[in-house]
Amino acid sequence: MAMDPALQAQTLDILSSHDDWRERRKAALMLGRAPSQASFEGLCKALTDRDPDVRHGAILALADLGDQGALDVLCKPVFIEDPNPEIRWATVAALGRLGSLSIANALSRALEDPEWVVRNQALLDMGDFIRRIPDTIDGEQVKSLIRLLAIRDAEVRGLVIDALARRSTRGLDEMVDALRGKSRAVRAGVAEALGLSRDPRAVQPLIEASQDPISHVRRSAATGLGRLGDPAAVEALILLLGDSDGATCKAAVDALVAIGTPAVARSAPP
Repeated sequence: MAMDPALQAQTLDILSSHDDWRERRKAALMLGRAPSQASFEGLCKALTDRDPDVRHGAILALADLGDQGALDVLCKPVFIEDPNPEIRWATVAALGRLGSLSIANALSRALEDPEWVVRNQALLDMGDFIRRIPDTIDGEQVKSLIRLLAIRDAEVRGLVIDALARRSTRGLDEMVDALRGKSRAVRAGVAEALGLSRDPRAVQPLIEASQDPISHVRRSAATGLGRLGDPAAVEALILLLGDSDGATCKAAVDALVAIGTPAVARSAPP
């Protein structure tokens, strides 16, 4: 709702110069309900207010405005790592409301916050925005999603893996590149996502991943090959039967069973 220009000017003046922090906070919250460039700029300036309650109100008001320009401001470490946990929580909540893949790094840091309330808000927001990611993303957006596999939280990783599995049609090239990357956590997650994708093009990359130096990646590749059920994977899975990691051996056995008759035929002695 547009604010009367005179009232807006008065509110901005209160926000920037009133002696009472309560009045400055009240002004910030009022501006959050009056979308305009002047409101946005005034609230950004208020983020440096000497009183944390005013900064807290300015962050919440920026979320109310819904201006995507606030993402670049609030993603800065000075807010997500503020000594005041209420500021950190407000920042996470605001980023969640403004949400896009650009907030991923900031929210991933918040998942490690010492305060439970901040961690929990980050987890809720991360889950919400991952579920809202459109199926049409590709290119750099897929890469941003892949990078989230480095997050240690099991729930978030699971959501990312499911999201990638549903986007293999557009993101296969990026996923295959990540399967050959440096991060073992990313490689394992991508292998799992490819296995869940039901995309036949994933078979060959997973066969290659079955020889990864990291057992977790080999195990995920074996499980994925079992899900895909392509007889072309049988020889690679037979090799994994002698793997030094017991869990990987079991995954290979399960995968061969899932493939069924072709696996038995290839593994039977002449």
